[in-house]
Amino acid sequence: MSNIKIGIEKVIISNCTEKKGKTVHDDLYGGILYTCSGKEETVLITLDACGFIFDAIEELKKAVSKSTGIKKENIFTQSSHTHSGADFIFKKLAQALSKAVKAARKKARPAVMGFSRSAAAKKYCVNRRVKIKGVGALTSIYNTRTKPDVRTGKVEVSGQVYDFIRYGISIYSPKYKLAGAFADAMSTETSKKQDNLLKNLPKKIYLAKLLDPYLDLLFFKSRDGKPLGALVRAACHPVIFHKYGNTQISADYPGVLTRELSKLFKAPVIFVNGPCGDVKPVFTGSGPEETERFGKDLARETKKLFNKMKFKPLESVTLLREAHKYRPWPEFKKIKTNTVNNAFEAAHKAIEKPFDPAKVRQLIDKGMRLWGGDAFTNKARNFHLPIYLLGFNDIAFISLPGEILTKIPLSIYSAFKGKRIIIGALGDGVDTAMYVPTKDEFKYGGYEASTCGLVKGSGEKMVELSKKILKQFFQNLEK
Repeated sequence: MSNIKIGIEKVIISNCTEKKGKTVHDDLYGGILYTCSGKEETVLITLDACGFIFDAIEELKKAVSKSTGIKKENIFTQSSHTHSGADFIFKKLAQALSKAVKAARKKARPAVMGFSRSAAAKKYCVNRRVKIKGVGALTSIYNTRTKPDVRTGKVEVSGQVYDFIRYGISIYSPKYKLAGAFADAMSTETSKKQDNLLKNLPKKIYLAKLLDPYLDLLFFKSRDGKPLGALVRAACHPVIFHKYGNTQISADYPGVLTRELSKLFKAPVIFVNGPCGDVKPVFTGSGPEETERFGKDLARETKKLFNKMKFKPLESVTLLREAHKYRPWPEFKKIKTNTVNNAFEAAHKAIEKPFDPAKVRQLIDKGMRLWGGDAFTNKARNFHLPIYLLGFNDIAFISLPGEILTKIPLSIYSAFKGKRIIIGALGDGVDTAMYVPTKDEFKYGGYEASTCGLVKGSGEKMVELSKKILKQFFQNLEK
């Protein structure tokens, strides 16, 4: 009989943040999934956080390793990507997580495991990139001038597209409110290209369902049937609670989801976000009420997975790691704050007269690229970002760095049809990689392509490395 042990623990980490005038609406948590196979220990740390740069995560893992005695290369992290998080005091965060790892180790037990999945997430999420011929990709982040329908899971965005073509408004600006906003800076005239685009614009434009549709539940029990805890995974931006200018901290819908499931299962539940770089929830407005509705709806879907779950003894745990050198965009080497401001100023000036919407989108893209490099990466050196695979029997949980766009997980799934693969994104160094698209997305531009922190081809490289590490895992099972 296997001597593999599993321990799952959660710890409040809101008290490890720099509040900076913010109050806590609901607590942020750190989650620990601890495994021990013989003398080999591994730790997955989940964090209710927007993300971290690679250097910060390395320091955090080093501190946890020193405190617990677990090898640093056997520790990896996943951020939930809540947009209502806060900056952390790393010394306090490392201490809280180290204490939680020790608690998980102490309570670890030999386990049986269940896994269940459905495509239920497609009921609740949409791909937020809309591609308009003659313009390129526009990203629907905010709900202004959209028509979301939570009953059908549809989001209609013709109002946003019209506003961009007619007024040149950056629809991914929090200051975007209504058609005609900033009218004092705009020309009342339109260009021939604008007129043609508006004339041919469909009356209704719906966001697509191109996304990683899976809702996954991995559940562990002791051999005598006592719940040890669970991991739940979906791929969706946690942006429901967040409102521009709000001063409250929240874990967003993952906090509601794990709270409800923890009560149901009477055991700790941790959340892993999947490749959600171009995926948003179907929600009607910002704030706690809508966050509760969405999180509870997702919890009810997850309960269905538990009800049909079958359990088997946990007989093997595998940890594989594949690090690769990635290069940041060349522009990041020469970024200065005034170049960021100048880029956005150029886009603003372009809308003061009849304009080419595609050109305005390109100017905004340039500003977003420079802003992204200044705010996050802004380093000339290369990064060795890791991909982790943590295997439970024949189930492979794989962790990718960055905000991964949908085509990447779909490529991985298609290469291993019939295999059970859980894909997590927002792993170590998410704010170093930022958005990670495939090459074809760059020709459309838009928010995600313009704020990618890595050179073109990095998305394809992650697919290639994921296939390599997954192939190694599944081949080892056959030996």
